[in-house]
This record gives sequence, C-alpha cells and structure tokens, in this order.
Amino acid sequence: IARVARAGYNIMTLDNDFILFRDPYVHLKSPAMRNITLFCMPEGVAVINCNAGFIYVQNAAPDGAVSWVFKRAAEIPLRWMDDDYALLMTWGVQNHDWPLCLTFDQSYLFDALLSASVGRPLHPWVTLSCKKEQWQDARNNTVKRDALLQL
Repeated sequence: IARVARAGYNIMTLDNDFILFRDPYVHLKSPAMRNITLFCMPEGVAVINCNAGFIYVQNAAPDGAVSWVFKRAAEIPLRWMDDDYALLMTWGVQNHDWPLCLTFDQSYLFDALLSASVGRPLHPWVTLSCKKEQWQDARNNTVKRDALLQL
C-alpha cells in the first residue's frame, strides 16, 4: 500500500471474506468523501483504529501522513525479521512472549496510525503483545485509580 500510495495511485484492498454488493466508488468519490485520504473499517472501540479488512487510500501525498503510516506499518515486521531482539530493545521491551510478540498485522497498522496522529513513534500494541503482564498491571492500576477518583 505504501509504495502504491507514494507513487500517486489510489488503492483499495479487501480481505478475501469481504463482498461488495454495489460500486463503492459512487460514495468514495462523492463530494462529501472525495477529499478524505484514508478509509478503513473500524477495529474495536479505540478512537484511532483501522481494520485492514477494508482499506481505501485516495489522493495521498507521497510525503504525507497516510503514505508514512503504511510505510511505517510495513517497516515494523521487516525490522523485526532482521533482528527482533534489537528492535524490541530500542522500544524498551526486555522480555517478550515469542509466539505472539509482533505477529499481528492489525497491531502494526494501529501503532503506525497512532504514531502519525501524535507526531512521534508509539508502540502500545507491540507493548501489549510483548509485555502482556506489565500492560495488564498498568491497566488494572489505572482502572483502580479512576474508580477511586470517581468516589
């Protein structure tokens, strides 16, 4: 997706279990949507999320945020394949669960979207999959703190 978007083409990707019953371009090219650069299905309830089952990129600038998101989402697994331990160490992850760590494509996309939206690299889903116990402890402590603040 990154290379195609950076080359100036519009691109639509669909999972093989996705069926279009009507021409989506009628809506995607309508006045209300023609200036939107990235469309995707929501994944979960997070504010910033994207399910890779349906993605449409149109009019993306070669050096713009959408092109960067897909470039970054592709870099994460490529860097992991080169040397996963060194990559994880750069993110402060000391130990990780080998079978699941850095293997979920949705996490690459989520982390890249979140990073683009705040203007710096963030890796919450990588942290979730690689340091699950620490993530869960931090989440539980936050929930407890929020409950106490509401009293």
